[in-house]
Amino acid sequence: MAASPAFDELTSAPGLRLDVAAASTVIFSAVAPVFVLAIKGQNAGAALLAGASAALAAAALRICASSAVRTSTRFRRALLVLAAGQAAVLAVSIAALGVAYVNLDSLHDERLYFHLLVTVPLGLGLLELALALLPPTLRANCIVFLVLWIITELIFGRLLRPVVEGEPRSLMQDTYYRSDSAIGYGLAPNNRAVHVKRLGTRQVMSASYVIDGFGRRLTLPYAADGRSNFLLFFGDSNTFGEGVNQSETLPYQVAQLAPRYHPYNYALSGYGPAQALDLVKSRNLRMEVAEPQGLALFVFIPPLIDRVRGGSLVSAGWGRHFSRYEIDGNNQLVRRGDFVHSRPLMTLFYYLVSCSNVAAYFGLSFPRAVTEGDLDLTARVLAQCQRQLKRQLNVSGFYVVLAPARTGEPLISRRLIPYLRAHGLSYLDLTDMFDAATPGYHLPDQHFSPVSDRLIATRLVRDLEIGAAPAPDPLDPAQAIAPMQVAVTVDDLPFDAPHLNRERMMAIERNIARALKVNDVRESYGFAIGIEAVKFPGSIAALKDWLEEGYPLGNHTYSHLGLSTVSAAEYIADIERDDQFLNSVDPAAAPLQKRRFFRYPYLEEGDNLEKREAVRDYLLRNGYRIAEVTIDYQDWAWDDAYLRCIGEHNTNAVQWLRLHVLDAARRHLRRSQKLAQLIFGRDIKQILLLHLSTLNSLALQDVLKAMRIDGVRFITLEEALADPVYQIDPKVVSSGGRTFLSQMSEARHLKDPYLETVYTEQMLDGICQTTN
Repeated sequence: MAASPAFDELTSAPGLRLDVAAASTVIFSAVAPVFVLAIKGQNAGAALLAGASAALAAAALRICASSAVRTSTRFRRALLVLAAGQAAVLAVSIAALGVAYVNLDSLHDERLYFHLLVTVPLGLGLLELALALLPPTLRANCIVFLVLWIITELIFGRLLRPVVEGEPRSLMQDTYYRSDSAIGYGLAPNNRAVHVKRLGTRQVMSASYVIDGFGRRLTLPYAADGRSNFLLFFGDSNTFGEGVNQSETLPYQVAQLAPRYHPYNYALSGYGPAQALDLVKSRNLRMEVAEPQGLALFVFIPPLIDRVRGGSLVSAGWGRHFSRYEIDGNNQLVRRGDFVHSRPLMTLFYYLVSCSNVAAYFGLSFPRAVTEGDLDLTARVLAQCQRQLKRQLNVSGFYVVLAPARTGEPLISRRLIPYLRAHGLSYLDLTDMFDAATPGYHLPDQHFSPVSDRLIATRLVRDLEIGAAPAPDPLDPAQAIAPMQVAVTVDDLPFDAPHLNRERMMAIERNIARALKVNDVRESYGFAIGIEAVKFPGSIAALKDWLEEGYPLGNHTYSHLGLSTVSAAEYIADIERDDQFLNSVDPAAAPLQKRRFFRYPYLEEGDNLEKREAVRDYLLRNGYRIAEVTIDYQDWAWDDAYLRCIGEHNTNAVQWLRLHVLDAARRHLRRSQKLAQLIFGRDIKQILLLHLSTLNSLALQDVLKAMRIDGVRFITLEEALADPVYQIDPKVVSSGGRTFLSQMSEARHLKDPYLETVYTEQMLDGICQTTN
C-alpha cells in the first residue's frame, strides 16, 4: 500500500526525523542489554527493560510534536530521551542483578556483559546529559578535552618503556596458582615450574621452582637430619625467591648456616601481612610442620603496607581478593571481606586509573601517602598473626625483619617500629645493611638477588643466634670502605673476536666506552695489541672510535707476549713494533702518544731479574711509564665462562654470572684497599684492570656504578701514577703475572691475608664446562 501524502509530509519534517531517530536509538540501545538479561535468566528484568524502552521511544515521537518548537530544543529533548534510555538500562540491570554486580570481579569475569549493562549505559548517558544541558562553549571545551586526553593516552602509550615481565609456567599440572577462598590465591601442591622473564623480546631471567605437598616452595627435604627446630618464613616474592633457583632463596641460605633449624617457606609472590594472617588462620600448621618448637619470621618491605590497606596497584590487580582488615569502633581488628566486594566502586576507580598510560608513565597510585593509620593497621595485622601462630605451634619468637631497603625507603620501614613495639612485636632492623637499589643486590625485575639473600641470611643467623657464626669475611661487599681513588684501564684492544663481524665489535667497544662516560671515567687508557688489528682489519675502526671518544691508547706489545717466554731483546722489539702500529692508527692523535704508557701482557714481568731489569731500563730510557695494576678481579675468566654458557644456552648460568660479577668486583675493591693499607700503612691511588670483552659490554656500567656507590672516585691513570708508591720497584720475579700489590707483599715479606676464596679462577673455569 502506498504511504499517504500526509504521512510523508509528517516524517519529512526535520524535527520529527530527529524524534524518529531518537526513538529508534533508544530501542536499539536496549536490544543487547535485554538479551544479556534474558541469557542470565533475568526474564522479568528483560521484559521490564523492553517495556521501558518502548515507552521512551513513544515519548520521543511526542515530545516535539509542536512545529513551534525550535530544532535546537528538539535536539536537546532527543538527547534527554536517549539519556533516559541509558538510565533505564542501568537501573533495570542493577535492580535485576543487584548492586553487588557492579564490581571488578564482574568486569573481569563477564567483560562483554558488564560493559553492555553498566559501562556503556553509564558512559553514554553522562555524555548525552552533558550535550543536552551544558552551554555550547562548555560543551565544546569538554569535547576538546576528551579528544586531547585520547591523544595524550596514545602518546604516553608509545613512551612507556618495556618492563621485565613473565609468569611461572607449571611443568606438571594445568596451573601454577590456584584460587583460595581464605587467602585469595595460593600454589598448586606437588608441582614444578619454570619462570622465565623477558624485557621486551629479550630473555633476562630464568629460574625453576619446586612446590611441596602443602603448596610451599621446598627448602629442604622433610627428613632433615639433626634439625629439631622449625623456622617459618612469611613474606612476599623476595622471601619466596622469585627469579632465583632453589639453592639461592633466603630460607635455603639460612638452612645452610643454621643446621639445627628446618626452614619452611610460606612466602609467595604478591603476599603481605594480611595473607600471612589468613594463611595461619586457615591452615592446620601442626600437620605441616614436623619439628616441635622454633621461630617465625615475617620479612617486611615498605610496599607491603599497600597490601594491607588495599592500594590501587594491589586491590585493582592481583590482590583484589585479598582480605580487607579495619579497626572497628571498639578498637578491634576486623575483617570486612575482600577488597573487590567490600569497596566495589573504589576498586573499579582504581582499575580505571591503572588502565591509563599516563598514570603508568608517572607511576601514579593511590593512596599517595602512608598514614599513621596505615602503619598501625599493618602492625595490628602482624600482631594478630603472631597470636594465631602461637595458638597452633610452640613459637618461642616471632620477628618482623625490616629488610634492606632501597634509597629513601628505610624511613618508611622505621616509621613502623613504634607500632611494632606498641603491639608487642619483636623486630630486626636490617634496613641499612645495604642499599637494595645498588647493582648486584637486585635482579633485572628489582627482586632481591642471590647475593642479597646470602648477606641477609648471614645477618639473620647471627642476630637470632641460631647457628655457628661464620668466619668474618674481610671482603664482604656489605662492609663499608673508606673513599677510594681509582684509575680505570682496559686491556686487549681491539677486541679479539674472529666470530664477530665489524658491527658487533664496534658495538662492544662503544658499549664499554659508554659505560665509562656514564660513570664519569676520564682518559681511560686502552692498551692495544697490534697483531690483532692486522688479523682483523675491521677492528681498526674500533681503535679509531676509542680515540674519538676521548680515550687514549697505550702499548701492550704487538704480539701480546709473556716476558717469561721470550728474551728481553725479542720483547723490546715487540714493544717497538706496537709503538709503530699505534702511531699509524691515527696520526692526528699523535699528541695523545706523548704520554706513553706500557702495560705488561698477563701482568708478567719476567722469570729472572736480569730480563726484568733490561725491559724496565728500556722503558725508562724511552719515556714509557709502566701502567701498574692493583685491582684485578679476573674479568677475563668471567667472560670466558659467560661465552661458554651462552654457547650452551644455559640461561640460569648466564644470569648468575651477570649478577655475581658485580659482587666479585666489589670484593676485590675491598681486597686492594686492605692490602695497600697493610703494605704502605695508608690508602693509595688504585689502578683497575679491565678487558674489552662481551660480558663487560653488558655489565661494566653496573660494575662501575656499584663502585661509585661504594665511595670510589674515578681518576686518570696519570693522576694515579703520581702516587709515590709507584716509584718503588719491588724487584721480584715470577713466571706468572701478578699485581703491583702482590709483588710488594712478597718484596716486604708480608703474608697476604686477603686472598679471594669465593670467586676463584678454578670455580669460574668449572662453570658451563661440558663433561664428556
